[in-house]
Amino acid sequence: MALNKLKLLEKQLNRLPASLPSPSLEQSSYQWHLDDDFLNDEGIVAATNQTLERVMGMRVNGLTIRERGKGILGVIEVLNMALKNEPSNSIIDKWIDDISEAAKGLCPGENVSSAIDIDDPPQAAGPASQSVTSSSADGNDTQKKSKSKKVAPKLKQTALPNTTLPRKTTKAAAVPVSSDAVDHIGDASDPASNPKTDLTYDDPRYLDLAEPEVDRRKGGAIPDEDMLAATVHCRALEGSDVGKEFARCLGSFKCNGIWVWPRRRDRILKHLSTCQYIPANLRQSSSKKQGDKAPVAMLEKRKAEDDQIEKEVERAASKKRCGKVAEKETSQASLVLDLARDAGRKEMKETLDNDVVMLICVAGLPPRIADLQQWKTLLNHATRGLYKPASKDVLRDNHIPATASWVRKKQLEYLKTQWNLTGTYDGSATRRPQSIYTFHVTDSHRRTFLIEGDESSAVSHTGEHISSIHQRIIKEIGPERFVALLSDNTGNARKGRELTVGVWQHIFNLQDAVHEQQLTILEITKLEEFEETIETVRRLLQFFHHSTAGTNHLRYTLDKFGISRGLEAIGNTRFATVYYACNSVLRCLPALYQLIGEDRTIELTQAKRMSLQKEDNRLFVADSRGALNFKLELQKLVRVLRPFALSIKCLESAHSTPADVFIYWFGVMSEYEEIFSTNADELKKKTILDIRGIINRRYLGMVKDGPSGDVYITSFFLEPRYRDAAALNQPDPLRRTFVLRKKTGNNDQDLISGVPIRKETFLRIGKFLCEVLLRREYSQPPSALPDVLNGLDPEFASADLTQQLVAYAKRDYPFNLPIADSECPLTWWKKLRYHSQASLLA
Repeated sequence: MALNKLKLLEKQLNRLPASLPSPSLEQSSYQWHLDDDFLNDEGIVAATNQTLERVMGMRVNGLTIRERGKGILGVIEVLNMALKNEPSNSIIDKWIDDISEAAKGLCPGENVSSAIDIDDPPQAAGPASQSVTSSSADGNDTQKKSKSKKVAPKLKQTALPNTTLPRKTTKAAAVPVSSDAVDHIGDASDPASNPKTDLTYDDPRYLDLAEPEVDRRKGGAIPDEDMLAATVHCRALEGSDVGKEFARCLGSFKCNGIWVWPRRRDRILKHLSTCQYIPANLRQSSSKKQGDKAPVAMLEKRKAEDDQIEKEVERAASKKRCGKVAEKETSQASLVLDLARDAGRKEMKETLDNDVVMLICVAGLPPRIADLQQWKTLLNHATRGLYKPASKDVLRDNHIPATASWVRKKQLEYLKTQWNLTGTYDGSATRRPQSIYTFHVTDSHRRTFLIEGDESSAVSHTGEHISSIHQRIIKEIGPERFVALLSDNTGNARKGRELTVGVWQHIFNLQDAVHEQQLTILEITKLEEFEETIETVRRLLQFFHHSTAGTNHLRYTLDKFGISRGLEAIGNTRFATVYYACNSVLRCLPALYQLIGEDRTIELTQAKRMSLQKEDNRLFVADSRGALNFKLELQKLVRVLRPFALSIKCLESAHSTPADVFIYWFGVMSEYEEIFSTNADELKKKTILDIRGIINRRYLGMVKDGPSGDVYITSFFLEPRYRDAAALNQPDPLRRTFVLRKKTGNNDQDLISGVPIRKETFLRIGKFLCEVLLRREYSQPPSALPDVLNGLDPEFASADLTQQLVAYAKRDYPFNLPIADSECPLTWWKKLRYHSQASLLA
């Protein structure tokens, strides 16, 4: 009976929901090994019970299954080994029941025992169209069994991991793939296995044909298995190509991957390595095969072979000195010389192929340059005819995508060794137009890697779809290695972030501070007091953009006045672009007075595609009322926008931290308080109130009420220089000027136990750090806990953390360690990492 229940448990664990993470065996939190000494002393049952409690946790409040995949499936082998020695042991039987209940809790709508015969041997989940009832020689018995059991609905066949898809010979109606079947297509977070994308391998535009048999007796290249599995031989049913034969991608209805028949391996693998609508195992395998054929990969392989040959030559030379080498060296030397010449030509070709790819990609040259006769002549002369350059098609379909696959492989290998990674993403559109979401990963050394550019024009960019991209990439690297996910705060981007962080709660949900400050600038520029000035600047820039003569005259005049930088246009993608455009006009005013007002070399007149007005010329007559008023209004606008423009410039640095976000927000607000208090530019009272409201709303929405707002004030507090700054005691931003200075003393009753900051602020920081401790550190299995938490109960850890936090705020020992002005805060904290009274907070 216990063995039957164990088989049922294995089937349950194979059907765990796709929402659970699925790490590799090496990265799994379930690491199964019995203590040999304990096993010898206490026996198999006690050792198994100890291992299960260590890995799975205590059963007092029920078990929780943290992930799916090979790691959790290892429990089957552990239990099976115990049952072989103790077939009817109640302890092992209870463990099987408890783990089974935990699995059922994750799949409440699934009655596994009603659909699976527990006497059947475990099988990999296959196409649901196969019968789930057991058959016998007697047809009546089979019929009775079929009636007594629920038969799973017939599903369209899908590819299993590490298998190929069967070829279809007739056209069938599109059948949606069920969630059970999708679990076997690839990663659950992959769009190819996301039911929202309505994935189907049918394409109504084509009739699928049988795969022609390959006669190996005729020779030729061996067809690629992944290419055969991920593409379908078909015939067009509509359009101008009706009746013609093609090869189509499995996901052609979404990705439009269609190629002429017969297949061309390079072009198809180029598509398969990035297609999100095919099984994940086929995509990853195609990417690996393509990367292995990159010129740089071939160079690496050849270098390894050369190193091996050098070792063998040295070994042979050593034997010769010992008198162990036979004669025949003359003929062997000739053979070695021929081989060396041949290897030298191959190495030169691989090296130059890689150099050409690097030149074209880094310089942004079009691949068609490779088909120019001048290009071929150049390389022919340089190599004396020993090198034949690759054509445009080979570069476009083979070398460049293969190198991209190789680079991505190296990136992932490196990132899988790093910790404290931050994921960032943003959406954009090309001129075609095509919608692209780029995903970057930044390591703790501030190096940023472009991991993927997802072209998903055929899919609605919902929060679920964006989250599926995050989850697939994060799973591939390892969720435990990430600490933050960051993007702008548009609707779908924000929802995608929330969904991803909901899966891995130790990851901080951060919105981009630079985008938030840019939106603040845009709101300010829409205020009524600035509208006329900005419109005049736009008309002026538009004139010079369309007038080549005016641009040349302006450039010459700027040189006369010694002005090195000219006018800057208002763009769509540059942060604080209105500020830089207005500042450029202010900078170029002396030259514009000369051109338009004095020499009248240029006249701002109405022209096609322009909305210029004759009155605009009067604004550039030096010392006139119009010119003075325009200059004053321009200076006012520039001064109002400058604090945010400078803050954005600083926060765009790769070295900015959450503490910097808090510092620059307060720096900006103190600057605005200075502007409002003096009001040297005579801003209207309504404008001042509007700007206050805009800044306060944006600040509170990000730094105080945002999804991870406490991370900014906590990071600021953990900067040793600012642990008792006045900014931590002021809850209302634009009420007074903020100076980031030390507090010499504070007897306010709001402060607790002598901590030199407000009670509310200190409690907010302490609560946030305790949540991080429990959510990130204690979410790991006991074996993965850091040394400082090893054997420490969460309640005691929280109490110790609070005590150390109070000592840090008071500058008590050992937190009274001085910090140099040029010293990095991280270096300061590392000094305390192994101090018994500071290690937990450090």
